[in-house]
Amino acid sequence: MAIPSHLHPDDPLASVYAHLMSRPRTESPTPPLELPRGLVFGASTWLAVSWVVSIGIRPPVQPTSTAYTPAARMLMLAIMLGILIAWPLARLSASKPRRPLMSAFLDMISLMVLTQIVIWPLRLVTTWPVERIMVISLDILSNTLLVGGLLALSGTTRRGASLAMLALLALVVIPPIVALGTPIDPIFSASPLVRIWVMASGGPAPLPPAAWVAGLVTAVVAVLVWMIAGRISGRALADPDGLR
Repeated sequence: MAIPSHLHPDDPLASVYAHLMSRPRTESPTPPLELPRGLVFGASTWLAVSWVVSIGIRPPVQPTSTAYTPAARMLMLAIMLGILIAWPLARLSASKPRRPLMSAFLDMISLMVLTQIVIWPLRLVTTWPVERIMVISLDILSNTLLVGGLLALSGTTRRGASLAMLALLALVVIPPIVALGTPIDPIFSASPLVRIWVMASGGPAPLPPAAWVAGLVTAVVAVLVWMIAGRISGRALADPDGLR
């Protein structure tokens, strides 16, 4: 570090100045990530409103499992709609997070926990067997993983938000339209809304083994999206300052 001309090299102030200027500049530490309280509150409100709209506050005249099953089906549809549309719309309309990968990851884990808390107790009030609830849970979890990956990917590119939202809208709208002219088993539909409606429509009858295929394929695609997001980001998931 050069010493100012008005200071003589033998001047004690010169050595102090050189020492101060040679000290490494420490960057401000990156603030740690916090739980998405706003998302948790919004998702809880969405689930509560969906519960009231689908099942209602008052019990049916004959509170049997058969009476609650159609309402539970509507609840599953509302949950899937919130994951595919409401969650990404809320996140993509806000400013980009400083750590897109970990922000999307925390959002995803929070929603996974909330949805599973709602889904599994429905076993007590519906005619669904455990296998059917497992298939429904798999489809909801895999789509949550996929949307989380798209949100992480959108945070690493300039036009990622628009592309991610268009991709989700296409996933919701286009497959049902195509199915109108193409005879296909709804259980194999590319639309998560169509699949969840079919999965939640049955009673105690077991689902065919093919019902697991869509959820597993979606999970594989979601993992690939997360890998692409991590590659584009070029950052590790952890560093000395905390998780990214």
